[in-house]
Amino acid sequence: MYGTNAGSLGRVPLHKCLQDALKIIKGDIPVQDSFKKYEKISFEELIANEGNDFILNTDVEWLTPNGDANIEGRLIGGCIDCLKYMIGTKFDYTKEFIEKYKDDGIVWYFDNYALKSDDLYYTLWQMKEAGWFKYAKGFVFGRTLIASETADLSYAEAVRRALGEEIPIIMEADIGHVRPTLNLINGAIGCFESSNGKGSLSMKLL
Repeated sequence: MYGTNAGSLGRVPLHKCLQDALKIIKGDIPVQDSFKKYEKISFEELIANEGNDFILNTDVEWLTPNGDANIEGRLIGGCIDCLKYMIGTKFDYTKEFIEKYKDDGIVWYFDNYALKSDDLYYTLWQMKEAGWFKYAKGFVFGRTLIASETADLSYAEAVRRALGEEIPIIMEADIGHVRPTLNLINGAIGCFESSNGKGSLSMKLL
């Protein structure tokens, strides 16, 4: 499961995303809707505020640069800063996974912790060239915690250049290090829906 870490479950009261995490751990998998506000603070402020209530100060708006998205398939993904180091190594079983579930199609989700926009482009390009996206039905990107865009390349443009303008893409979703976050089960059948800046995730184990 990708989302809340165990240390976050000790706070009181529990935010809804943490309540959902506990439900999923117990086997009850709720539909998770996009949140109203998210925590837009610096990394230093995040560390200083660890253990306290989330600082929800910015409106959530999921972006769909290629149009409204309805994406369903096997979920796979995680922190792209870490995943990039596995490409082509003996630990890379991505092709085996996507071949096993090719009839379902693959929904990729990525948490970009701190990659610059040009690094994100090159990483996605390398994954694509390595065959990772062969059966991809769509892509979902969370908010970047430590963001750095080059002068002539935004994150949105980096993603569209790497993946194209036809496949469904969701950006600025509630995934990753910027709280609150959805909880995702790698290998589950997941369905992301997004329009008008909002969205939802439903999952089932098959």
